[in-house]
Formats: sequence, structure tokens, C-alpha cells
Amino acid sequence: MSDFDPHITIDDRTDAKDLKCVAKTITIDTHRMKIDTPIKVLSGKAISDKTANTLLPSGSTPIFELTKTYELPNQYTRLINTLQYGGKNKDWIETLNSSFSLRRGLESTFRKNITASSVFQYYPIDDLTLRTNHQCHETMAWDIYHTYLDYIYSVSSAFILTPDVVLPTPQSRQISIQEYLQFIENSVQAFERQNNKPIFVPLQIDLAAKDLDTILTHYKDHGYTNIWINFKAKKCDGSNAGKLRVISRLIEQNLGTEAVIYCSQIKRQREVTQKNTPAFDMLPPLLSADFVGVNRTRPARGGDLYLAAQRKGFGSVEEYQNAVEQSNCSLFNPATYMYSLQATEMLNHREESFLNKMTANIATIDFFNGIRIDQELSVIKSQIHEEKNILPYLETKEGVKNNMEIFGNASKDTSTPGRPVDLFDFF
Repeated sequence: MSDFDPHITIDDRTDAKDLKCVAKTITIDTHRMKIDTPIKVLSGKAISDKTANTLLPSGSTPIFELTKTYELPNQYTRLINTLQYGGKNKDWIETLNSSFSLRRGLESTFRKNITASSVFQYYPIDDLTLRTNHQCHETMAWDIYHTYLDYIYSVSSAFILTPDVVLPTPQSRQISIQEYLQFIENSVQAFERQNNKPIFVPLQIDLAAKDLDTILTHYKDHGYTNIWINFKAKKCDGSNAGKLRVISRLIEQNLGTEAVIYCSQIKRQREVTQKNTPAFDMLPPLLSADFVGVNRTRPARGGDLYLAAQRKGFGSVEEYQNAVEQSNCSLFNPATYMYSLQATEMLNHREESFLNKMTANIATIDFFNGIRIDQELSVIKSQIHEEKNILPYLETKEGVKNNMEIFGNASKDTSTPGRPVDLFDFF
């Protein structure tokens, strides 16, 4: 049995009777404070301490997540140069802070409330035996990568999210599952030196059943019970909703009820031709997720805007771009579980005045939506403790009632008693 210390204690657990949602009281050793989950982790990207203090409810103790994805070859070159030589007119720590869009005021004011997630599109380590015909990118030696881990450790005060490497289909991978697990193990070992923070290990939302079993078995053998599910900028609808149901069940089966789940990098539902879109990113906390991290959208890769505007039924590129901007700035409405372009009725005067000045600032809108979602999760927790059943409450929400094929994934298993539920039932 591994002597790995999760640095998290579950003091209390209450399961909803009708859904797979769980209310927990968790103690994080680092803070020596209790956290009632599920909670929404707020985006710290490009957020100032002034914005945070203006929009946060008084007395709140939020957790902020910063995220960075290395997708393009030149991003690897810049990262390696920063780690080896420092940044231009800055030291290397400040350069990395800038790359994560971490503002100095937020770091100073909320120093103990920050975590950082990072994902590598390509295997970042210099090992020629693992190179393939993938797009060429500069790789780093282990000692340089460990310097990057030192940064992740230093900036992550709440807990540590171990960096992830994207695993496409087996035919297009740079590394095998075994080599991937070696990368994770090397990262965890580097973090564990003189560590007193919870370490979360990654699990990707779209893994094949065999790979999922291999990774969870490895985590079980090593005593890892803190899991962060990387949604890879995918929506939590369609097959991904079913896969999350599978993963949450298998985590509990393999790692036990002491497992803590963190879901992050979910793509928020957006549709430029609609004023209201369902908030499918509300599903993870209904499916056993304790922490719901930040949303992420893959950056645009160019393309013909005129054709895109035509395809969506817009008369001009300007009209299309304006609709995209409005969609990005839509607000989560707790009354409907929809993202709406017309949800100002839920704002007080101070919030409305502040957000009107920030309509083009997507980072601020994301931050504000996170606050609203976290407040709604407080209602969910009260429902679990007081009513035990959540579904009657959720069915009053238009976004849930009209999309039960998605939200129904959170319902309790209804399989025949005594019959084990097979992994492939859900694929």
C-alpha cells in the first residue's frame, strides 16, 4: 500500500437520494479550514483584486484556477526559453505569471486561494525514443520540466493539479499509456518532496475503456484518491455526459468513497443564433464532482469568417462577430439553468453597473458566472441536507426540464439489484 498522503480529509458526507450528487465537508490540510462541496472554482485569468472584491459576496472564501494549454509549437519554445533564461525584461516567475494571466493584485490578496492547471498538447520531454511524425515542437529535459513543476507548486497554494498530456486515439499518440503514467509518476514524485498540499492526478474525459481501467488501476495501486478530470475543452453534453457518469462511478469503485473529484476545462455551451443555451456545465456537480473548475474554449484557428457568417444565417461578418461577442458575454441564470443574453433581472444595481462597463471583457463575465454558479451550488447543498431529493427542485429549471437526456445521467443507477454494471453499458 502506498504511503501517499492526499492531504484532504472528508469530515462528513451526505448523498442525495435520487441523484449522484454528494454534499461533503472537506478539510484541506494546507488551509486548516473546512470547505463544503460541491463548489465552483472561479477563473482567476486576468482578474484584478479590485474586480474580485467588487463582485465577490462578502465573507466568501473562493478558490481561483488559472489555466494554461500548450497547443502550438512556438509555445513550447517560449516556455523552454523562459525556464532556461528568464523572460524579456522580467524574471522567469513574472513571465510565467503573465502567461497564465495572473495579475499581481490577485496573487497578493488571494495568495492562499489559487491553483493552476496546465495541459500539454504534445509530450514535452526530450526523449527521442518517443518522437513520431507529429508536428515538430521543441522538447525539454527532465530537469527543465522540474523547474516548471516548481513554478506550478509555488503558484498553487490551495492544491496542486498535476500537468496533463493529451492522449489522442492510440494510433496517433506520441506515448503509450505506460509512458504517460511514468510522466505522471515523475511529476507527482517531484511535487511530493517537502509537500503539504493536496495533489490531484489527471484523468481525461474521452479515454477508451481499456486506458481508463489501466490508469485507474495505477492510481489505486499508488493510493491516489484526488482526481482531476480534464474535459479538454469539450462540452459536458452528448456522449461526454455519459462518460462522466461512467468515470465518476469507476472512481468510487476503484478508489473508494474517500475519492475527491475536480472537473475542469469544460467548454461552456454557446450558440450564436440563440439567446438562451442550456448550462450543461452544471452537470458535473450533480455527478459526484466536488470541485468544478474553469471553462475553456479552444482558440480559433482562422477560417473564412464570411462563410461562417453565411452558414449561421447572418447578413455580414460584422453582424456575426457581434453575435459571437454577445454569446461569450451571456450570463448564467439560476432560475432557468440557461446562459442568457437577457438575464439582467438577477443583478443588483452595483453588479449591473459594473458589468455594463465590462461587456467586452469575457474574463470578467466568466468570473461573474462562476460566482453565480457557486451560489446556486449552495442551494443544491441545502436541498441535499434538508430535502434529500434534488430532482423535484431541478425540474423547475427550464434548462434541466427540457434536456433530461443530458441531466438524466445524474440519476441513481436503476440496474437490476445484484447485477454488476458493466463499463460498456455506457459506451
